[in-house]
Amino acid sequence: MDSVCPDCGALIWYLERAEKSKGKCVLKVSICCKKGKITLPFMIEPPPLIRSLFNGAHPKSSTFLSNIRSYNNMFSFTSLGGKIDSGSGHGPPHFTISGQNYHRIGSLIPNSGQSPKFAQLYIYDTENEISNRLSHFSSLDSQNPIDSILAKEILNVMDDHNRLVQSFRMVRDYIQSEQAVPVSLRLFRNRQHDPRTYNMPQIDEVAALIVGDIGDGEDGRDIVVRERGGYLQRQNQSKIRADFLAGIEEAVSRGDIVASSIGARIVLPSSFTGGRRYMFNNCQDAMSVSKKFGYPDLFLTFTCNPKWPEIQRHMNKSRNYPIYRPDVTCRVFQIKLDQMMADFRKGHFFGRVVASMYTIEFQKRGLPHAHILLWLDSRDRLQSPESIDSVICAELPDKNLFPKLYSAAHVNIEFCNKSNCIKYLFKYINKGVDRVTATLQSRDDECIDEIQQYYDCRFLSPSESIWRIFAFKIHERHPAVIRLTFHEEGKQSIIFRDSSNLTSVLRHNKKKATMFLAWMEANKKYPQGRHLTYGQFPSLFTYDSDGHFWKPRKRGFAVGRLSYIPHSNRDLFYLRLLLNVQVGCTSYEDLKTVNGNIHDSYRDACGALKLLEDDREFIAAIVEVANLGSGVSIRKMFARLLMSNTMSDPLRVWENLFDVLVEGILYHRRRALNDPDLVISSEDLKQLCLLDIDNFLRENGKCLDDYKCMPKLLVPNNGRFNNILVENEYKYDLDEMNRLHVEHMSNLNSDQLDAYHQILQTVDNGVGSMFFVYGYGGTGKTYLWKTISYKLRSEGKIVLNVASSGIASILLPGGRTAHSQFGLPLSLSKESCCNIKLKSKKAELLSMTSLIIWDEAPMINKFAFEAFERTLRDVMGDIDKKNANLLFGGKTVVFGGDFRQILPVVPKGSRADIVNATINSSYLWRKCRVLTLSKNMRLQSSFDHIEKEKLASFAEWILGIGDGKIGTFDDGDMVVDIPLGILVSCETNPIGDIVNLIYPELLKNMFVPNFFEDRAILAPTLEIVEQINDYVLSLIPSSSKEYLSCDYVSKCDDDTLIDHRWITTEFLNEIKCSGLPNYRLVLKVGVPIMLLRNVDVSSGLCNGTRLIVTYLGSNVIGAQIVSGRNIGNVVFIPRMRLMPSDSNVSINFYRLQFPLCVCFAMSINKSQGQTLGHVGLFLPRSVFTHGQLYVAVSRVKTRSGLKILVTDDNERSKNSTVNVVYPEVFQKM
Repeated sequence: MDSVCPDCGALIWYLERAEKSKGKCVLKVSICCKKGKITLPFMIEPPPLIRSLFNGAHPKSSTFLSNIRSYNNMFSFTSLGGKIDSGSGHGPPHFTISGQNYHRIGSLIPNSGQSPKFAQLYIYDTENEISNRLSHFSSLDSQNPIDSILAKEILNVMDDHNRLVQSFRMVRDYIQSEQAVPVSLRLFRNRQHDPRTYNMPQIDEVAALIVGDIGDGEDGRDIVVRERGGYLQRQNQSKIRADFLAGIEEAVSRGDIVASSIGARIVLPSSFTGGRRYMFNNCQDAMSVSKKFGYPDLFLTFTCNPKWPEIQRHMNKSRNYPIYRPDVTCRVFQIKLDQMMADFRKGHFFGRVVASMYTIEFQKRGLPHAHILLWLDSRDRLQSPESIDSVICAELPDKNLFPKLYSAAHVNIEFCNKSNCIKYLFKYINKGVDRVTATLQSRDDECIDEIQQYYDCRFLSPSESIWRIFAFKIHERHPAVIRLTFHEEGKQSIIFRDSSNLTSVLRHNKKKATMFLAWMEANKKYPQGRHLTYGQFPSLFTYDSDGHFWKPRKRGFAVGRLSYIPHSNRDLFYLRLLLNVQVGCTSYEDLKTVNGNIHDSYRDACGALKLLEDDREFIAAIVEVANLGSGVSIRKMFARLLMSNTMSDPLRVWENLFDVLVEGILYHRRRALNDPDLVISSEDLKQLCLLDIDNFLRENGKCLDDYKCMPKLLVPNNGRFNNILVENEYKYDLDEMNRLHVEHMSNLNSDQLDAYHQILQTVDNGVGSMFFVYGYGGTGKTYLWKTISYKLRSEGKIVLNVASSGIASILLPGGRTAHSQFGLPLSLSKESCCNIKLKSKKAELLSMTSLIIWDEAPMINKFAFEAFERTLRDVMGDIDKKNANLLFGGKTVVFGGDFRQILPVVPKGSRADIVNATINSSYLWRKCRVLTLSKNMRLQSSFDHIEKEKLASFAEWILGIGDGKIGTFDDGDMVVDIPLGILVSCETNPIGDIVNLIYPELLKNMFVPNFFEDRAILAPTLEIVEQINDYVLSLIPSSSKEYLSCDYVSKCDDDTLIDHRWITTEFLNEIKCSGLPNYRLVLKVGVPIMLLRNVDVSSGLCNGTRLIVTYLGSNVIGAQIVSGRNIGNVVFIPRMRLMPSDSNVSINFYRLQFPLCVCFAMSINKSQGQTLGHVGLFLPRSVFTHGQLYVAVSRVKTRSGLKILVTDDNERSKNSTVNVVYPEVFQKM
């Protein structure tokens, strides 16, 4: 310690000086005496006898000190109370006290038949007082007996000098003179000072004798000791109550003016440091910071080191140990923590820090440590393995080369990966004090003492005690989070005392503005805040809590956070949802106004904004389609809602919409039968409608029987088979299949013919085999699949065509995604199996299948193929046990793909993990026959010689990119120069430049047919894709329509890592991930969009299908398909209940939203499998995994259709970019 407090003389470190005195000559210190506000009196000089016994001057000093605990207990007024465990088990003896510890005091005189003890000894039978006191210690060791003479001398000192003893003697004298009158003793607290101050009492009288009954007239925490049968009683301070303003008005109107007759008592507040509400609110604040700045970037743990030189110097000087001086260790740790956080915010370590927070915890051994979260500026975020490695090193510094760094401090730093960390980090840094396990049971009418709960269940170490004594922060965050309160009209909470007059309370509070009401007034006064929601308001305004008004912010920034409301509190919950959306409100009516209509309730307003999940929305959607499309469209819409499992009660929707769903059926029947007077009963119309819906379901591999809640078909729609899956595979026209086969067969090249014959030979022989057809884009893999499928289907055999992606599946005849066809689990492991039960419809289909073709195999994890192989052996083994030992149960399975393309995504996986996840790393690969297609079918077209040379040159360049043979190595990266003619340079607006190239004269051409059909901009990340789409959308002058999602945590989520109350609605709204539409979807008519989920594969609506918006309704979106098999068809899409498939989002929640996104630009990964005419590749950051650059440049057929724009961090164009290729994946071929 290097400084002295000028007020109290305490030793301090200079860095502990008060904030306001920093930089000034005058030293002010707050940690010791609150800048001189607290003065401690000198210690009272002990009586001579006591002083001599302690300092060894008395002849009996050694005996006294040897029995000091016994002497102390002999004269105690109270006994110790608590939950005692004396240790009945084996092991060393121990004495454990747990729970809330307290002191107990008996009555003034003992009950009949009992001997006096503790304070009673000062009143009862004082003639034999010494013998009575000694009797309690008669069993002590005879070698150290209690000295009765010394005890008498100590008692005399107590009588002369101790005021409490004198008070109890006063009771003795009174009882001896007036035995008939009951008496009690009240021990007074100090009433002249605030009970929270540290000043010692300065009054003379500390007790009073009370004769007669004891009332409750006195306030304060006094102790009342009754004459008989009494125990220590806690006399509460003035009781505080709370009620709504409307409740007080009602009470006053009926004549109740006594405050204690209404309201509810206040429980442990959220401001109580370390309490459950305190930590819950801190976690909510953390969520608000994450909502504003995104996911945290770094998680650090900083631990106190008792060997720090500052601590060691003090210990050496005082000849002490850190374990006995938690005050020193805590103060040094606080200084270092403050300095480290200041360095972080100044950008000294990781770049610019926009937000931070930490929570202090205490180890069982006592030392404090801090858990810290940092949010970095977007310009300094760690977005590559190299940037992460630059700040995180999993090595200890060399002890000899870096001794200071080796021993300085334990600082652990970890990189945070998206929202997967939310469940752990925010719960971890806000988990509160150490607690013991407890079960609390109560009835609804029981009063819960939260303070009792808190103290009964907590563990308090010496370091934590010191930390709280010094008032150091347990939790700290930057920027500030403003907790925004709100209430229903007239239901603001009013705080008052039991003794208050309600008329005065009402008069004082009726016109007082709350924070929420002041926001409405501010919207009237300040136009610059009317575009902000209540939660956004603190970013530009500050709240004056004394004056109860908002004013424009002069400097700084704050994050607003709406108070948490449980879903059970319906009206407030709906009000909270509205406050997340509505802006510029000046009244409660404004909050309930949507599109100019004032709704009766908050719930109705939420429903109008589509913030709730309600089947009424789907009823309205089908009615909306009925006004726009045909009866077929209506029934297809209902079937799609059934398949997506979006409706809560499909039967209710069916019953409400029966007259709408049967529209057109009677008309078409009259035309088919040429009978304009045909009459069909209501029951028959119902059956025909159900039959139509069943047919739509069957086209997608489902049937009406799969939905038990729906009415049943009286005549089963079984066709020739009881299995709809098998029936669908036998619907092909054999003559048409034969014609197509002959047509395709004539165009096969030698590579394709060789593969064709080898595959069909194994099918015809029935021996079964595994093939992999390997070829780059343009070598005719899809053409080969079609030829083989037509051949086998012309013979009445079943071929199952599947692909790893939705886009690839719609290019195959009768194609499905592998996940939907085979029931692959979303989370794969080496033990996974498909969700296909023996003797099920899918099992029957597999057993009757002659050939299985699986396209785009390299992009899916090898565990999927191994799971399918195990399942197929089980299915076929159930038919014949010999099949259980055969590869794929004896079936022929053909895989296809290009290992130059993007490999399986392995969350948090390294390069080795990704390569190991590919199909050619599976144990199945050893039994696989590889068939290679090397001839580019595009060059066989009728181009002239010059055009063919251009195509060949471009194809060779693409292959060079895919094989990693083009470019030079630079610091371990393969850097590729972009050829002239493909390279694009930019001036000041790179996004605008690439948009103008790919979408020339956008406003003029956007309504030209097929303009968007074969054009797209590609980018490596979703963040860049969203920036481009937002930019292009802003260029279109037409009006937009905004659709908001309804987000909520899954009720079936049994994850116990986090309290789901911590996951607020607005936090879920901010989650963005692959495959999930955004919370806020903004669209305009004529804009290209993309489907993000499989909606209706039979109609060409699968994941990746591109469409053009034709209609923006309240409950449905109409669009025209521009890619796949059904180009030109107009479809209607409703909102659907979706769950994230991204493994990085481990919070299980639902999002009710249209499964769409704007698609002027798409990610490179999403483009895999699509063929386009004009592609703009925008690379403000380089590709980051194998095959991305290859996939991007191979989406086009010609060189003229590809444009690449590469920029650096300063948005200046470059002529080269990094290409990531893993050559080891080719070595396994």
